[in-house]
Order: sequence, then structure tokens, then C-alpha cells
Amino acid sequence: MERKQGEHGLTAKQEHFARLVSAGETLSDAYRASYNAENMTNEAIHSNAYKLSKHTQVKLRIDALVVQRMQEIERKGVSDRDEVARLAKEFARDDGKPDAVRLRALELWGRTCGAFIEVIEYKRDRPAAVVAADIERRMAALLEGLNASGQGEGDSPPSSTVQ
Repeated sequence: MERKQGEHGLTAKQEHFARLVSAGETLSDAYRASYNAENMTNEAIHSNAYKLSKHTQVKLRIDALVVQRMQEIERKGVSDRDEVARLAKEFARDDGKPDAVRLRALELWGRTCGAFIEVIEYKRDRPAAVVAADIERRMAALLEGLNASGQGEGDSPPSSTVQ
């Protein structure tokens, strides 16, 4: 049987396999969908799929398709973001809309433009001096316990970690 190669130097089955893999299918599932694998064991399918994925032309095609897909996603993301900003701006400027809608549209418009930054504030429950005193008290209790057991004698710290 003659193997016809397409525009990218791949057979139709290899091209189908590459497209499925680039779309997120597992190698084995892409192989099953692209080739007659009915009478093959899972191990054979996995092995053949792996070998096919390492074939130079197939690998290059998968990589090219993944790059193409990422560019499409990026373009679509930019156009969607632009559309959201356009609609939000339109709603914000429409005097016929209720104030709540216009205010929300302004907020969304600002978010799409990066005008808002979420800030998380941490509150201290206790002043630093109270925390320091508590740490000193706990350390003294630990040292006292070590001295009582005979491990804390001398200037060197204990060799085991205290939890």
C-alpha cells in the first residue's frame, strides 16, 4: 500500500495522531483513534504510540500544532478581554442604564484595564512586645526543663531538636 504524505510530510494517520495529541489526548488514545488497534494489546498500543510520538516529523508537527493552539488561545483571550472592556465602557457611559449597572460596569472596565489591585491586610492580634515576652517565657521553660533533665548543662546547645 502506498503511503501518501500530506503537506507536512506525514501520512493522514500520522497527521490525525499529531492533531489529537496536540489537542490533549493521551498518546495511547490518539493512537487508537488514528490506527487500527482493535487486535492490539494495551502494551503494544502504548509502545507504538510512544515510538510514533518520538518520530521526528510527527514530533515537529505536534509541537507546531501546540504552538498554533497557544497562539489562537492568546488571540482569543485578547479579543475577549477587549470585548469585555468595550461592553463595560458602553454600559458605564449609557445614561439609560440604572446607576447600579453603570457602577458595576465601571468596576469591570477598571478591572480589565488593571486599575484595581487586590490588597490583603493582616491584623496583629497582639503587640510585638507581648509576642516577644511570650517567646522568652517559653524558651525559659524549655531551658528549665532541659536543665532539670541534665541535658542543658554547659554552654553548647542540645544536639536534638525540640519541637
